[in-house]
Amino acid sequence: MIKRLPLLFTVSIIITGLTGATGKPRSADEIINKYIKARGGYKKLKAIKTLRMTGTYQEGKNTFGTYIEWKRPWFRVVVVGVPDEFYREGFNGTSWEYSLPTKALKITEPSSAAGTATRRGAEFDESIIDYRAKGHRVYFVGQERLAGKNVYHLRVTLRDGWAKDYYLDTESYLIVALRKAMPLHATGPDIESLTMYEDYRSVAGVLYPHSFVERNTRTGATMNTLRWKQIEANVEIDDRQFDPPTVKSPEPRSAYKFAALLSIPSLANEESLSFSATAITRDLTGLVVSQKSETGGRKRDSKQLYPF
Repeated sequence: MIKRLPLLFTVSIIITGLTGATGKPRSADEIINKYIKARGGYKKLKAIKTLRMTGTYQEGKNTFGTYIEWKRPWFRVVVVGVPDEFYREGFNGTSWEYSLPTKALKITEPSSAAGTATRRGAEFDESIIDYRAKGHRVYFVGQERLAGKNVYHLRVTLRDGWAKDYYLDTESYLIVALRKAMPLHATGPDIESLTMYEDYRSVAGVLYPHSFVERNTRTGATMNTLRWKQIEANVEIDDRQFDPPTVKSPEPRSAYKFAALLSIPSLANEESLSFSATAITRDLTGLVVSQKSETGGRKRDSKQLYPF
């Protein structure tokens, strides 16, 4: 027995060297892989093609019924006011906002606070999933304490340069919180906030948080809460649900500017095309679509890209 001790000791040293002194993850990729496994696995995650989330949103003294519909790879529409809708916003390759009471449609500038917020929010999976394919970067900051829990801190820098921080429970590997800085309702200076992910439940074999509480990190004040009563996976959602409503007098110029930036001549030339709110639908980030004008139509094929 004594002669065997050195061999066992050597094996122990080798294992320790490979996994770390306490078996803790040594890279962002290792943490992300365990996170995906904890959620239900990569195959089950990717098998979910659409989501419909229904619940309540509370900000200050106001509480609204709301729902969000998502479709891979990055289509999203947010509706506020259920059953009495008064506002919706969406992303289908371009960002847009619509006020039901005023019938006002705004196609938001892609570089504006509202445009970037809507675009980033349309990301179907969390940013750490397939981050390389999306052009993101992830850095493992280290292990910390947050809200009474031991967490792994991952910093994600999106392809457009915007950074946010994920905190994952060291035992469950689920996301505990997200830290970010952005203007409130796309106006004013950046406000840093911490959003807690809570109440994980299984949907089509995948764990999804059903409660989010966002707080101002400087003051500790609650900014808003979002609670999903129901999350449905792989429901039928018509692509037109993500299109901006057709109105008589939209605000076209930002859309033309976006088209010009992406070299879509028939849309970039304001004189040559009578603007339609759906004219640039799903053609602004490279998805294969049909591009139509009121005087005719043509098709253009291009490579699907992540817009984030």
